[in-house]
Formats: sequence, C-alpha cells, structure tokens
Amino acid sequence: MMKKLKTAWQRLTGQGLEASPSTSLARRYQDFQKLLEANNRVLDLMNDLAEKQSGDYLFDFQYIRSLCQQLTEQTAVLVAALNGLSHNRYQALQEALNRVQEEIKAILDRRREIPLAPLVMALTDLPDDALEIAGGKKCPPGLGQETLGAAGAQRFCHYQLCL
Repeated sequence: MMKKLKTAWQRLTGQGLEASPSTSLARRYQDFQKLLEANNRVLDLMNDLAEKQSGDYLFDFQYIRSLCQQLTEQTAVLVAALNGLSHNRYQALQEALNRVQEEIKAILDRRREIPLAPLVMALTDLPDDALEIAGGKKCPPGLGQETLGAAGAQRFCHYQLCL
C-alpha cells in the first residue's frame, strides 16, 4: 500500500521519475548542437578579429567591447552545454569563466589617467615615459631625430585637456 502511495505521489509531483532514454538522448543531442553552434560562433568572432587586426580596418573601442561581450556570451553557452552533456562534471569551467569575465570587465572599464602637462612642448622635452602625455607620438617621430641625429624641423607635441 505504501509503495502505491509513493508511486502516485512521484507521478503527481514528477519527483523520483527518471527520464526515458529517448528524452535523455534528445536533451543530450540538443546540448551537443548548442555546444557546436557556440564553438563555431566563437571561432567566427576570433577569425573576424584576426582579419581586422591584420588588415587596414580601423576598429574602435566599441568594437572591442562588443566583441568581448559576444565572446563571453557564446563561451557561457558553450560551458553550459558542455556541463549538460557531462552531467555537470565541468563546474570549474563556469567558475573560471566568471573570473575571466570579471578580469575583462575590469580592463575594459579602466580609465586612463592623463597627467597635467603644458599644452605645447617640444618632443625632445618629453620624458621617455610620457606615453600618457603624448600618446604614441613620442617614439616614431622623435626616434629618428634623437637617436639618429636626423636634421629637420623641430617637432612639437600638443596636449589638449578634455573636460
């Protein structure tokens, strides 16, 4: 009598009943399809970035943000599908993904501190570690003049304070 009550209760609540083999196989097949789709999407995104990096395409910070967002979303889908296939054997991957997402977010949200400097100054007056003041202007034009003693017009760098 007790066994019949227990079986009836399990049927009503859906607890304790194992899925049929065909249902389990269908769920695993869906997880496998999601895994393949997410993996292909991640590879496409990485290929797109490699093409843009090697070519003449000039991408901005918004492109980097968007790409990182898409990559983390697809990687999360990939990890979830892998855990679905393996009965949650790879939970450590989810934790690692969360850590990587936090690190990426910290890098993308970082603001550069630009020190105060004169609005106009000669490149020769800039210190060697003046990347935050002059940007990338210091090395290429000043390199030939300073190290090779190249003759030419004195080069200047202008600094604009944006408020």
